[in-house]
Amino acid sequence: MFINRDVAFEVVEDSVKREQSKLIARLLTLVFIALLVNIPLIWPALVAAPLRMVTTAIALLITALAWIGVKRGYLVPSRWLAAVGYWGLIMFLVARTGGLTSPWLMAQVVFVLLVGLLMDEGTAITLGVLSVVGDGLLFIFNDYVAEINQSSGMPIEFLSVALINFFLVGSLIIFGTRLSKRQSALARENELRYRSLFEKTNDAVFLIGEDNRLLKVNDQAARMLGHTAEELTGMHIDQVVAPEELEDAYAVAGQLEEQGILPVYERIMVRKDGSRFTAEINVAMITDEEGRQVHIQSVVRDVSNRKRLEQQLRDNLAEMENIAMQDPLTGLLNRRAIAEHVDVEWHRSQRERQPMCVLLIDMDNLKEINDRYGHKTGDEALLQLAAALRKSKRRYDWMGRWGGDEFLVVLPNTNLVQAKEVAERCQSVIEREPLTDPEGRPVKVEASIGLACYSGREGEELPLDMLLAQADQALYEAKEAGRNRVAIYRD
Repeated sequence: MFINRDVAFEVVEDSVKREQSKLIARLLTLVFIALLVNIPLIWPALVAAPLRMVTTAIALLITALAWIGVKRGYLVPSRWLAAVGYWGLIMFLVARTGGLTSPWLMAQVVFVLLVGLLMDEGTAITLGVLSVVGDGLLFIFNDYVAEINQSSGMPIEFLSVALINFFLVGSLIIFGTRLSKRQSALARENELRYRSLFEKTNDAVFLIGEDNRLLKVNDQAARMLGHTAEELTGMHIDQVVAPEELEDAYAVAGQLEEQGILPVYERIMVRKDGSRFTAEINVAMITDEEGRQVHIQSVVRDVSNRKRLEQQLRDNLAEMENIAMQDPLTGLLNRRAIAEHVDVEWHRSQRERQPMCVLLIDMDNLKEINDRYGHKTGDEALLQLAAALRKSKRRYDWMGRWGGDEFLVVLPNTNLVQAKEVAERCQSVIEREPLTDPEGRPVKVEASIGLACYSGREGEELPLDMLLAQADQALYEAKEAGRNRVAIYRD
């Protein structure tokens, strides 16, 4: 959101254009009436000189066409038609009635001023320059012009010219005053609306000068930073922006010079008490009508609560994901999670032609512990086995509960010798970990381990389900050989 005078108040500019349309339409109506009233005054001259009749008809036609255009909404072409058409007629009349001594010179000057009022300065200046050039040429060819005038008998029209001059001067005064008052009223309305938006918006608004000092802030900005508006006025932005973000903050002005407006971004800001908060910022370069930079407008919103909720949501999602992938008793990966990891590692081993091994571990005496000491002690035995596996694993190994009293350990980039060392270390740690029953008597935990490996050698193809089946076969052999030992699958 930008509280931009040039953008927020287009409706005000439209009001000015509508007012101009009304004034021009009224002026054209009065001109048309004045021309009609003027015809009886100069009728003898019109009858005596057909050229005068044609000139009057052209003036009536220009007025009628321009009026119709304004009414139909074609304001710009209608203004140009009236301006150029009337100016051309007046120049012609100046040439016909004495050049620099013509009574139409005053009408010429007043008409140029009226064009400047109802159109724009550039058009008025252009017509003024052309008038000066035309009048100068009339002065140069003064003898020729005088000869034409002597044969034209134009003095009979002096009363008509006086009336036209009086009409143009009156129109300039009346319409100029009305338009000036209307534009002043609209400017005040513009300013009131701007102030209303500036002060009553829920966002903090900062106006920043070229020297990176705050020119003006609204009350919401003052409350956000814990200052008063007076304290913030004139303050440098390095007093409200976190030090580590000042370099980026200074770069904003340069980016705005190139782009005019920037996407929404976040910035760490500092309150009066030193506390920090995350702010979401809309920033734009405000320029005047000629494109010169006035100030930077920054609309700021405190998004600390939103950021906190977003972080809380991310934490909750991470926790839920962790719970969904975790065995609730041992805290190891559950069957789904460890199955995903063994699949990923198997594909990597196939792609990179690297060795990989798996250990399938089964607690030999869980049923005996449950039957003799109870399921609580049985759960503690499973926890002890899980703890032993954690102590024995390397940082890049994966382990999880495969089901019941079985655990799966995935050993990436590991050959048979290395895998056997890991398996024997697991058994050694299991045997050393103490476990007691509810009466304090020692309980021995035993586990058998089946080991299977994929060598990664060129030409060897071993599907994942076959690798797991080999580990299961090795586990069976360990139990058949007396339990509580490591068995290696061999072809």
